[in-house]
Amino acid sequence: LALIGAALVRDRAGTRAAPWAAGAAALFTLGILLFSGALYGATALGLWSLTFLAPWGGFALMAGWLALAVAGFRARP
Repeated sequence: LALIGAALVRDRAGTRAAPWAAGAAALFTLGILLFSGALYGATALGLWSLTFLAPWGGFALMAGWLALAVAGFRARP
């Protein structure tokens, strides 16, 4: 849902919010890869050394939501 929201804001917002929406999409993607990848690597593959990446993934997800909120506010007339 977050990536769909970022795409909708980027598509309909114009030039003021587009960079923020693109940044939000990148942060969501990075957050999903780091957070989910760390959990998958630890549980399924036994690579417990990857668990330090999970908080960074969570931080990227939170930053993505913040960037999407900024994009939404910049898209308003």
